[in-house]
This record gives sequence, structure tokens and C-alpha cells, in this order.
Amino acid sequence: MYKTILVPFDGSQAALAALELACRLAEPDATLVLLGVPEAMPASDVLGRGTGASPADVDRERLGEEARAGLEAAWATLDEPRGTPEFLVRWGRPAQTIVGEATKRDVDTIVMGNRGLSNIQSMAMGSVSHKVLHTAPCRVITVH
Repeated sequence: MYKTILVPFDGSQAALAALELACRLAEPDATLVLLGVPEAMPASDVLGRGTGASPADVDRERLGEEARAGLEAAWATLDEPRGTPEFLVRWGRPAQTIVGEATKRDVDTIVMGNRGLSNIQSMAMGSVSHKVLHTAPCRVITVH
């Protein structure tokens, strides 16, 4: 049983399965930190190159609100939630942000989904869960 669990959540089925497992692993008075790390797409990617737009041009506030609503909705779907949820939205590279929050909060474990990337994507950039597994300061449990 764990007292503080970080659950990165991206809306995938694997992330929902990870949240369900985290509830089963949590002590009754545990804190479950649901972390959303939305990826803001630079406006230049949306509008085309040469626009001079930057990631700051994207409506981060709206994306953040949507991410938080997704975290709260995921928690609401649980049949038997255990512990107290804390909903966080942070910006940055997902793996680094997850490890940073785990370190800052001194969590007991990270429970996260393992979204399968294609072989080409995995070779090119690696998966978030793989990076977290190799850099986290605590136990990491991945769920398929």
C-alpha cells in the first residue's frame, strides 16, 4: 500500500487502467496526484511555417482547463476511489515533467499507462513511460 501516488493521465485507456490500479494500491488516507501534461502545439504548426507564431500563442488557459476537467472526469468514473485526489496540470516535456513532480512531491510510486508507440516512433523518440522508468526517483508501475 502506498501513501502518495502520482498518476500521469493522458485520457488513454491505459491511463484509466493505471488510475484504477493506483486506487487499489493506495492506503485509505493516501493522496493520489493526477497529473495532466497537455502538449501545446505551436501556432506555427497549425497556421503554417513563417508565421512567427510561438507556443505562447496557443490558448494555454483553455487547454489547461480542458486537461483539468479530464482529470476530474476520470476520477468521477471510478467505482471504488480510494484516497484523496489532487488534480495538477503542468506544461513541459511529459517525461521530464512527470519525474520532476515525483521528485518535488517525494511520491512513493508512479502508476502510469504504457501507451504502445509504433516501432518507428519508439526508435525515433522513445516512449514517455520508458523515459520515466529509467529516470524516476521512485518505483514506477506501468499498466498496459
